[in-house]
Amino acid sequence: MKSLAVRGVERDRSANTFVVTLREDDQPRRQFEIHIGLAEGVAIRMMLDGETAPRPMTHDLFVLALERLGAELRHVVITHVSNGTFFAELVLGSGSGEETVVSCRPSDALALALRANAPIYARES
Repeated sequence: MKSLAVRGVERDRSANTFVVTLREDDQPRRQFEIHIGLAEGVAIRMMLDGETAPRPMTHDLFVLALERLGAELRHVVITHVSNGTFFAELVLGSGSGEETVVSCRPSDALALALRANAPIYARES
């Protein structure tokens, strides 16, 4: 798997969505873009800008709930692309060392990873 960094998120006003740019941490430092929804775009932008909401947003709440249950978001993986749609997984861990994989949208995976300070990966394919 390749380690990724979120390079930025920009609003695409023509499509009323956001576009998040991801780049490999290591050479050759390829990058790609994923079109995401408004709510997720705002959530990712807030984290990148160091902003916090006065009350927990949905992604904050999810990370907090995991912590209270004794679990953690170990990492997220952009798994594949099918017909132009990206897919992702959350890899959750417990104190006993067990891992659980949950399928999700890449936008949610990225927003959660940024909040949990969890690594972001993409499968080589």
